[in-house]
Amino acid sequence: MPTTRFHSKSFLEPLRNDGFCFQHCVSLLERLRDNDDVNYGRSLHSFFSKSGFDRDAFVQNNMIRFYGDICGDLKSAHLLFDEIPEPSLISWTSLISSYVHHGQHVIVKRILEYIAFGTESELYDYIQGKNNYKQKIEMTAPVITQVSGSDKSSSFVVSFFVPKKNQAKPPPPLKGMHVQRWKKTVYVAVRQFGGFVNDTNVGEEAAALKNSIAGTQWSSAIDKSHKKGGGYASAYTVAQYNAPFEYADRVNEIWFLFDMQNRKGNMM
Repeated sequence: MPTTRFHSKSFLEPLRNDGFCFQHCVSLLERLRDNDDVNYGRSLHSFFSKSGFDRDAFVQNNMIRFYGDICGDLKSAHLLFDEIPEPSLISWTSLISSYVHHGQHVIVKRILEYIAFGTESELYDYIQGKNNYKQKIEMTAPVITQVSGSDKSSSFVVSFFVPKKNQAKPPPPLKGMHVQRWKKTVYVAVRQFGGFVNDTNVGEEAAALKNSIAGTQWSSAIDKSHKKGGGYASAYTVAQYNAPFEYADRVNEIWFLFDMQNRKGNMM
């Protein structure tokens, strides 16, 4: 297989000087994303395998995307996925994206049902038009995940905002879902952070947001709203604005939703 695309002087320079590091992997993968060159991608995969970088989750996810989206080799993409001992959310998303890219919606539905431990993937069905209006819905940003419970036992509710053109009369879901309308005024304490979302950094960012407003009127209002329950019962909400394969400049947020009281003690 041709290797001249990355076995060049500019590519080998880091090896001779500071040693090959993960940042160089990112640069090579970004070049693959921009060019969609099949020969380059296969050579790159061979290089990662020989150097040991093929065991890195970031590399694995991008190679799944390469074989699935660019090569159309869904079998190889799935085999790479099967080699990951503990697939992350990004790994699952990489695999699902490959099947969606080639219109394999039946397989996507089965994968989502497997992830949901055998239950039907109502959200996917709803977006694809399985609602009372038989109308497909466009995905919007951010996708939000409400986290409730404690570190030992947490529950998650994933939602997306209905596009503006559908908000006046959103298609009613068939079952297992509901359309929620927020109040006219919802207060939100927000902390922004970058990178890919994982179980560790969301907890750290939520704690940092809580500490940053400790002792303020906002902290008191958040505590009262959480005790009140309803739409404010979740510990925090995670908002993600980027597609799974956007590497740079990712934007995520931690939200604390709450009500505010006026001077008479009434909710505003």
